[in-house]
Amino acid sequence: MSARVDKVEQTITVELLPNDVGRWRYTITATATGRFPWLRGFAATAMRYKPYNFEWEAPEIELVTAELRQGAYFVMVYFRPNAILPNTTFRVEFSFDLTPTWDSRRLRFYERIMNDAQTTVIRFVLPPGYKLRWANAMPDRTYAAEDGRQVLEWSMTMQRATYEFDFTLTPEEEQAQE
Repeated sequence: MSARVDKVEQTITVELLPNDVGRWRYTITATATGRFPWLRGFAATAMRYKPYNFEWEAPEIELVTAELRQGAYFVMVYFRPNAILPNTTFRVEFSFDLTPTWDSRRLRFYERIMNDAQTTVIRFVLPPGYKLRWANAMPDRTYAAEDGRQVLEWSMTMQRATYEFDFTLTPEEEQAQE
């Protein structure tokens, strides 16, 4: 049996930035199983558009994108030799920018995301001065970040299920007047 990586849990934080850009941050806890000397790498996530401006923490040695025929991009995580051995649980943290992530003119985010971990928490950090106006499914939790920006949080608990995130924003002043 070759190397297999199963995501146990992951946290995805999406910071909505100007000009349709999003800063995506992943924290993944996974288990590597199988017969192999050491895990060379795995496909951590897939996106419709090509990510750029990668940052990561050890034990990753490199993050790259691999284009699929269907017009999607895998984010591939590669490791140092002997960093991840068979039958071990490991953690990876990385981030990247993605354009477009949202529609900053219409103040709308729409994406279908498949939960490929046992549990996933996804957070959206809204731009300064904006609040949630409408969502197809209300967040499980809403709170203020340290800098005062609103954070929307959903728990994705059904593995291999696709979740649809569709929400719009409104300026804080406009919401106060309604």
